[in-house]
Amino acid sequence: MEVSAEFIRNNKVWVATNDSQILGFIAISVNDQFAELEHMWVLPKFINKKIGKALFKHVVSYCKSNAVCTLRIESDPNAKAFYEKMGAHHIGFVDSIPKPRKLPVLELMF
Repeated sequence: MEVSAEFIRNNKVWVATNDSQILGFIAISVNDQFAELEHMWVLPKFINKKIGKALFKHVVSYCKSNAVCTLRIESDPNAKAFYEKMGAHHIGFVDSIPKPRKLPVLELMF
C-alpha cells in the first residue's frame, strides 16, 4: 500500500515520530462537516504504546475545532474494539476488497 504525494496534498495527514523514525500516521478526508478516516497505521512494535490513541485524539480535536460533525471509519475487524474504546459506534458493515471479507463501519459524532 502506498500513500501518494497527491493524497497527502489533498487530505489531512499527521505523523507520529520519535527522534529517528516514523512510528505511525493517520489521515482523513474532509467534505464539509463530514470526515472519513482514510488511514491509521502504527508500526507493530509500537502498538499498545499509546501512539494510535494520540493520533486518533489529534484527529478528534481537529474535527471539533473545524466544525466537522461526523467521523466515519471503515475499520479492520481487529481494530474495531480500539475505535469503540475511543467512542465510535458500530453502524454496519461494508464489503472489503478482496471479497468476501466484511469490514465494520463505525461513526463518531461530535
